[in-house]
Amino acid sequence: MVADYRLYPHVKYPAFVEDAAGALAWLHAPAGEYGGDSARIFVSGHSAGAYNAVMLASEPKFIVSRGGSLDWIRGVIGIAGPYDFLPMQDPEYVDMFHGRNNLDSMPVNHVNGLRPPRLLATGDDDTTVYPRDTTSMAAKLRAFSSPVQEVHYPG
Repeated sequence: MVADYRLYPHVKYPAFVEDAAGALAWLHAPAGEYGGDSARIFVSGHSAGAYNAVMLASEPKFIVSRGGSLDWIRGVIGIAGPYDFLPMQDPEYVDMFHGRNNLDSMPVNHVNGLRPPRLLATGDDDTTVYPRDTTSMAAKLRAFSSPVQEVHYPG
């Protein structure tokens, strides 16, 4: 399933993560009707989509609010995702995430225990979403013994 979510400026954090949680809840129960298996759901995304997927698997409250559980997520694939990018400089991001230094808005700050396995990939020369976001998230997951594979591609 490819899920969509609402975008800024129509919504601000955490609305787009709540949309991702809603999509997961919608898929979970009837997965078998579409040829899927609700016990084998992976979430994935690139850039902002990676942010949503990784935040969804980092902060259980989003899934719980939809009647679910973090164990619905078998694994996460984040590609060039922004997970730890404070302080924010861009005025749109400052508005979207409610301030330059809103710790709650960073997925890395929601890892405080064991989380679903992750594959986190980045390009070493990415200047839109810096590789340090991937490195920081992977380190935080490792600190809580969560399985993580960190891949850095040259260029």
